[in-house]
Amino acid sequence: MKIFKNQLLKKFIAFSIGNWITLLIALISTPIITRILTPEEFGVFSLFTITVNFLIVIATMGLDQSYARYYYDGSNPLKLFYLTLTSSLLISIVFSLILLPWLNVVIKFIFNIESTLIGFLLIFGLIIGILNKFILLLFRMEQKAKLYSLFQVTMKVTELILLIVLYYFLNNHLQNYLIPIISFLLSVFFTTLVGYMFKSSLNIKNLQRIEGRTIKFSKLFRYGFPLAISLIITWLFQYADRFLIKNIAGYNELGIYSAAFKIISILNILQVSFTTFWVPVSNEKFFGLKKNSTDFFKQMFNLVSFVMITLGFVLILFRDFLIYIFGNSYENAIYVFPMLIFIPIMYTISEISVVGINFYKKQKWQIIIAIVTCLLNIILNYLFIPNWGAKGAAISTGISYILFMFLRTIVGNFYFNMNLTLKKFFVSLSLLLIISLIFTFTKTNLFTFSILVISLLVHIFLNRRIVIELKSKIL
Repeated sequence: MKIFKNQLLKKFIAFSIGNWITLLIALISTPIITRILTPEEFGVFSLFTITVNFLIVIATMGLDQSYARYYYDGSNPLKLFYLTLTSSLLISIVFSLILLPWLNVVIKFIFNIESTLIGFLLIFGLIIGILNKFILLLFRMEQKAKLYSLFQVTMKVTELILLIVLYYFLNNHLQNYLIPIISFLLSVFFTTLVGYMFKSSLNIKNLQRIEGRTIKFSKLFRYGFPLAISLIITWLFQYADRFLIKNIAGYNELGIYSAAFKIISILNILQVSFTTFWVPVSNEKFFGLKKNSTDFFKQMFNLVSFVMITLGFVLILFRDFLIYIFGNSYENAIYVFPMLIFIPIMYTISEISVVGINFYKKQKWQIIIAIVTCLLNIILNYLFIPNWGAKGAAISTGISYILFMFLRTIVGNFYFNMNLTLKKFFVSLSLLLIISLIFTFTKTNLFTFSILVISLLVHIFLNRRIVIELKSKIL
């Protein structure tokens, strides 16, 4: 495969190394958090971080996507950065001012808790979150992989240190769920501040020195706003299950469900790493080698789908060992995560097959796909959560993400046909789906373990050419 060029592989490794170090830090911090917090308290903390991310999506209005899209389009990159950043900050400030009189009502509605402090922490998280988002995006677009990784690792190390220190000094003075919230926000604040201080290229004096045309805000908004609507709907698709679990099954089930996401963190790391790497690389490949790039995208689809599905099998294979990380209070999480693996797997694969929509600026399809899958997810959650709790939410979300991937693939290939052959992919995906459902409702025994191993071997055999190619490049 031409895809295994040293430069491309090194670039992916450089972008992902920070995420893997972050995963190691998470392996240290997760047992601490799950022993400090009860499942109910962990549910509150999870809901807070989800809400902050939602507010960031609203405030940026897709301008971060516009920045990424026009970065390679002959614009002045520094002017583009400041225009999109300041516009997002202005929107966040206006939004916060509007929210202030209703802060207690909003907090009560979201968390079922009366706390003005959480309200102000949300606003603080919104502003520093936008600053953090854009500095990371700058590192990505400049393809400063080592700096990007260092930034991420520093943020997670700082968060872990603050978590331990704050718990030691404040555990008798604050509600337990506030400790990880405050440590999370302070780590983002400090690392973001350092990032802007040491990024000399962001000096405003350089605005006129850098060549490139100026993109009008109206053009950025027209491109980004439909994506923002899509992202908001996608957010509902991704996180409506958490709110439904909280309202239907309570914070305990929400805590178990959130802990299950920690189990699939290795797949999430791959998703984030690949997306970080893929956005600039795919744009550069498409605009630079448009006539000859189809094979590259097809090879990437086959490789990434094989790797992600394989890791899904392996993660289920070792599920019973994970309880030692989380503790007995979170034991049920090992029955929840098997269907959740489809979130990072399907999303990562679809990031390749969806490029036709992005390249040809057909953002309306992102909205339509997000609406369809969101509605399916909400309906299935309402049907499954009352009977199966967190398991039901996981099944609903997993099924919805499979549909999400296929819709993105069908529409994306309509505009940019990669000539994908999907027979082997269908077989491997079907085997993984069956295994995930089995391990959601049953304990591991000789029979279920044997079915899992056989399914994994069939998947590897179907993709043996990729295995041989990987082996020749790695060994």
